[in-house]
Amino acid sequence: MEYITEFSFPLSEELLETLGINEDTAFETYYEDGRIRVRVLNDEELEDEFEDAEDEVVDEEVDDDDIDLSLPEKCVLCPNFCWHCKKCTIDI
Repeated sequence: MEYITEFSFPLSEELLETLGINEDTAFETYYEDGRIRVRVLNDEELEDEFEDAEDEVVDEEVDDDDIDLSLPEKCVLCPNFCWHCKKCTIDI
């Protein structure tokens, strides 16, 4: 899989400590008003997100015809694969 764009930038230890960011911190990123925005998600937001996702799975009836068995295993395991639109988010 080829990445179209990937970037990173360093943060000082002082800023990381002040913001409470570590390897387990979850972020939400999105594009708005000509900027890429990054927001730290708190535990409550993460729980809500997982609960919403679980509710969607329970609410949806899975039809065997809807399951694409031709997906490569690397896509199934990749965090860049969107199960909602069934596409690689890198290729969008």
